[in-house]
Amino acid sequence: MEPKLIHKEEMLITGIAVKTNNKREVSDSGDIPKLWSRFYTEKISHKIIQSSSTEVLGVYTQYENKDEGDYLMLIGQQISETNRPNDDLVTVRLPASAYLVFSSKVGPVHQIVPETWKGIWKWFQEHDLERAFAGDFELYDERSENPEKAVVDVYISIKQA
Repeated sequence: MEPKLIHKEEMLITGIAVKTNNKREVSDSGDIPKLWSRFYTEKISHKIIQSSSTEVLGVYTQYENKDEGDYLMLIGQQISETNRPNDDLVTVRLPASAYLVFSSKVGPVHQIVPETWKGIWKWFQEHDLERAFAGDFELYDERSENPEKAVVDVYISIKQA
C-alpha cells in the first residue's frame, strides 16, 4: 500500500458526529457503525442543503491524545464558507494540510475500510513520516456507490519538515 502525497486547502464539513476512541471502536460497542446507519437512515445528506459536493466524508478530528485518546468522528459533506450551516448539524473546519492518500482495495465497505486503516497504522510504523492529527478523512465518492464493490480513499494529515 503506497500512498500519494497531496495538499488540500482548508475544508468546512457539516454532518452528524460522535465522540469516540479506537478502543471503543474495536469492541462490540463501537459508535461509528451506528453513526453510518443513522446518516443513511435519516437521509442526512438531504439536510445538508449547502453542500458543495455529493461526496460523503468520514472525518476524524479533535484528537485528544493522537490515536490513543478520544476524537470526534463526523459523517457529512463539504460545504461552502459562504453558506450558513444547518443548526441541527455539526460543522468542523479542517485546516489546510499535506495528506497521504491511501486507497482501499475493491470490496465490501464494511471490510475494506478497516483493512485500509490497519494498513495505514502498519505503514506509519514502518516509515519516518509523522501524522499531524489535524484532521483525517475517508472519501466516499462515485467509486463507493455500490457498497459491495467499493473503493474508499483515506486522507491522513501529516507533519511536514
